[in-house]
Amino acid sequence: MKQLKKFCKRYWRFALPILIMILIWCFSAQNNTESDGISIPLATLLGLENGVLRKIAHFTIYLILGVSLVFAFKSLKPKQFPEFK
Repeated sequence: MKQLKKFCKRYWRFALPILIMILIWCFSAQNNTESDGISIPLATLLGLENGVLRKIAHFTIYLILGVSLVFAFKSLKPKQFPEFK
């Protein structure tokens, strides 16, 4: 039980990046018609071109993934490397 707590305490930060990767995979699995059904009404609502909205969405989702991965891996810093503080 103690080892499970130690494992969970150390690796729980990887849950968010994994969930974001699953979300990206689900969005990528959509065909053009399904994807347009989501993005065109949202683009119209926000007053943006559909292509611009898609670029912003791609940038944002990968930025969130990158930041979450940085925090996840930062939690695994080895103790013998003090410069990773």
